[in-house]
Amino acid sequence: MGKASRRRAERGTVNARPLRPEVTLRPLTSDDIAVASAIVRAGEVLPKDMPRYVTGPPTPENGFSFGTAAVVEGTLVGVVVAQGVRTDLSVDLSGEVGLLDGIAVAQPLRGAGIGALLQEDTVQRFQQMGHRGVVAQLASGRRDLPGFYMKHGWSVGLPGQGAILTTVEGPVAVLEHPTMRVVRRVLAYGPRSPFA
Repeated sequence: MGKASRRRAERGTVNARPLRPEVTLRPLTSDDIAVASAIVRAGEVLPKDMPRYVTGPPTPENGFSFGTAAVVEGTLVGVVVAQGVRTDLSVDLSGEVGLLDGIAVAQPLRGAGIGALLQEDTVQRFQQMGHRGVVAQLASGRRDLPGFYMKHGWSVGLPGQGAILTTVEGPVAVLEHPTMRVVRRVLAYGPRSPFA
């Protein structure tokens, strides 16, 4: 323990992270949607107002069909919402590049590593599906998110930069928004790299 940490410990000002409880990851079900939606909204992790997460069964359109639930002692405490990227240019990249819409953990368990588990599980699932990369658009109000993603091997872009994806039809810009940052993680290197 360094001098500064020791002084904070003596003053009782050490930021105690909650210990990670026993966590089970499983696919989201229709029964999870109300709680999952509440966790996602409370986490303020979505890049914009996304009413599609408020109600309904897990579908590709609302991202919950690829969603994962983090469960502790039978209670849903975290959720990841993800899907394949689709563009407005009739270029379907859903089998190429994954979109991680949001990771959210219930307030009492934030900082316990549950978000990291959900993030890594999602990346592994995209890899197993043959995706070449994964992107996420960060909510502009959450200044802690770039550090979280960088810690886990993602590249963080500048606000408004978006991401340039390589396709058979040429480069395609996605997720451009003047105030939001895009993070990306390469899953396949070499000539099949998904990012220009």
